[in-house]
Amino acid sequence: MRLYPKVIPAIAREVVQTLSNEGDIEVEPLRISDAEMDMAAIMKEYLANEERVNQATREALERRGYDHSKFSQVKREMADVRGFKMGD
Repeated sequence: MRLYPKVIPAIAREVVQTLSNEGDIEVEPLRISDAEMDMAAIMKEYLANEERVNQATREALERRGYDHSKFSQVKREMADVRGFKMGD
């Protein structure tokens, strides 16, 4: 599933609300927006890391002379090297 930046705040709000309602986390009422911002920051950092892996993949494809059909294979290699867990 693709994560789009414009839906991150809504997802963060829903995650915090669900975890709080189910008793998995405790958040003071005045700190809910802070928790939502923290969750959103985590998702934004994931997207930034994914973009860095994508850029490294494009560069590796060019260096190796591969066409775009090898993108997924090379991306997996680049992600493994960087310790980036892909959400396949």
